[in-house]
Order: sequence, then C-alpha cells, then structure tokens
Amino acid sequence: MKCLTILLLICLTFAAVFAVSGNRNSAECMNNKPKPNVLVIDDENAVPDICTSNDETGDEACNKHCNTKCGSDFGFCNEASEDKKVYCYCQFN
Repeated sequence: MKCLTILLLICLTFAAVFAVSGNRNSAECMNNKPKPNVLVIDDENAVPDICTSNDETGDEACNKHCNTKCGSDFGFCNEASEDKKVYCYCQFN
C-alpha cells in the first residue's frame, strides 16, 4: 500500500509538471501569433466586378462572396479610400 501511494505521488508530480509546461508553451505561442480580429483579403481575385456596383444587389452579392472567402458569415465588403478598390473584410471574435 505504501509503495502504491508513493508511485501515485510520483505520477501526479510528473502530470502536474507536464500540464504547467504545456500551458506555458501554449500561452507563449498565442502571444507570439495572435489571431487578428479583422483580416483583409486584397488579392486581385478576391472581389468580383459585381462588388463595385453601388446598388443593393451588388452589395448583397459582394457580401456573400466575402462570406465565402472568409469562411464565415462575418465577411463584408468595403472600399479602401486610398486606391478605390473593393476589399473583403473578415471579422473574427
């Protein structure tokens, strides 16, 4: 019984050490590469011509396209004022 208790304590000690070191490494990784809240897709093929339309149909089609590009329902179109191009903006929580 005494041997079993000692063995259990050794196992728990190793488990605690690995758990603490694993959490620290995960936190360091997240701090080094944080996930952006907004991702801008600005490659030439990202936004179709219909996105440059100013009517509601064009906006709806553009948002659907951006949702597909973003892989979620949080994509939307926006016109960049510097170069007048329409980009997809992907929002993440």
